[in-house]
Amino acid sequence: MRAVGHDFSLPPDGVATTDFKRVPAYFGTVATRLDKLVQYLGAIEPPESARDAHARLVDGYRKEATIVNSLAAETRGASAARVQLLLRQFDSTALRSALRQIQAADDELAARGFRISSSRGG
Repeated sequence: MRAVGHDFSLPPDGVATTDFKRVPAYFGTVATRLDKLVQYLGAIEPPESARDAHARLVDGYRKEATIVNSLAAETRGASAARVQLLLRQFDSTALRSALRQIQAADDELAARGFRISSSRGG
């Protein structure tokens, strides 16, 4: 398996943390990239020793993509005030759970000698 990294930053270039009119487009961009990452990772046929961790990694990214896609849909076309309200009301519990799942799978794969994310210097 080759290294896979995230192709986005928080906050994105050119978007201030108070620029609520641009948040929906940003969520849309992140959602699209996550969908592509899930598709890419899902197409990988890992060796037997990595199958379970790989499946958990793909599942974690799929959960993250679903959450971000939902945020993108909820904020699309909304006023800046509505976007701000939606962000304040957002319950990040499921997102944090997905991120922990991704990290745990990444840690397991790394322990087995597989490099997945750029967080490990790749």
